[in-house]
Amino acid sequence: LILLGMILQMDNYNVIIKLILIGVCMWNINPVVSHTIGHISYLRDEHLYPGTFFRDCYETPYPGKEITRKEDLHA
Repeated sequence: LILLGMILQMDNYNVIIKLILIGVCMWNINPVVSHTIGHISYLRDEHLYPGTFFRDCYETPYPGKEITRKEDLHA
């Protein structure tokens, strides 16, 4: 919403395009970073906060690959 407000106040099209590109980058990078943080905390055996929903999707091996340790996971 902050980016949208800034876009509405700008009168220079170059600045508007840059703000839109910043928004697109933030929209795309956020899920990747969130997944990476979750995956690293899973590999480190971090404790979950109470009430956290957890679906153990990393324990399913890829077809033809057997898992021996958590370090073998590449999801």
